[in-house]
Amino acid sequence: MNQKRKYKLKIDSKNKSYAIKDSIFYKLNSKKKLAEILHTTLPKLNALRSNENYHEFMDHSGKKPRLIQKPINDLEVIHTRIASLLVRITTPSYLHSGVKLRSHITNASSHLDSEDVMTADIRSFYSSTKKTHIYNFFHKTLKASPDVSGLLAIICSFNEFVPTGSRLSMPIAFWANYPMFTKINNLALLHKLNFSLYVDDLTFSGSTIPQDFELNIRNIVKSYGHNLHPKKTNFYNKTQFKIVTGVAIKDGKLFVSNKLHKSIFQDIELWKAGGMCYFEDLHNRLVGKLNSQAQIDPKLKNKIISIRKKIREEEGA
Repeated sequence: MNQKRKYKLKIDSKNKSYAIKDSIFYKLNSKKKLAEILHTTLPKLNALRSNENYHEFMDHSGKKPRLIQKPINDLEVIHTRIASLLVRITTPSYLHSGVKLRSHITNASSHLDSEDVMTADIRSFYSSTKKTHIYNFFHKTLKASPDVSGLLAIICSFNEFVPTGSRLSMPIAFWANYPMFTKINNLALLHKLNFSLYVDDLTFSGSTIPQDFELNIRNIVKSYGHNLHPKKTNFYNKTQFKIVTGVAIKDGKLFVSNKLHKSIFQDIELWKAGGMCYFEDLHNRLVGKLNSQAQIDPKLKNKIISIRKKIREEEGA
């Protein structure tokens, strides 16, 4: 696996979807068999325990700098393989991240017809999802043996937590916290509320959000070793524009939020000012934003066409 790859690694579900008990990890009790499943050998698997198998760096592309832990070489291959196997497990209907044909837009759409909406955010979700959470998922949920679960927990974590820059990050963080999300969903159902989840963004909607509901959610999250972000819980009534995972909702319709409109405009102006020297930084990010939001506002497709035309002209100059 140390040879230089000529292809780009990607998660491959093989269009499979099955129950937890049908996962290849279910009741797995042999580390040697685990290595075979991951297309490697046990000595090579054991060699991936060290943090030296990660490239850690600061990402400045967003509003705030973020520390990224990206697996490299053999560990990147193993993480991609584990992720490919995990995404084949059927997820609950409330999950909209990392699921085919779902997105932050479908997440918002699931709350279109509700009167009251509450949104909340789990603070530092990946770094507060610990190796013990991962171990418990493999051992308690998938019922793998302690030694297999322990090895997987080590391989899937960096400094005792979920790494932020792996293809494995999103699926393992969800499944490691599956008991918590199940409890949250059950509480929502008890109050006849609709719950949806997009990575670490929690959204609840219904005719009325109970007065003590936020406190109850906060207590559940805390009992699993997490905290809600103190400044990111919002309540909306039926007359207000509601912002759900970056999408605005009003009168049963979706709109591109003012915040995102501003972000797109700023990126376009920065890209125009910088010309080709900003190509690497801004082009993919900008086109990605526009493609995503064009699902809400088709007029944005024209901006994508004009940007790509401008790039072709500059490349041919």
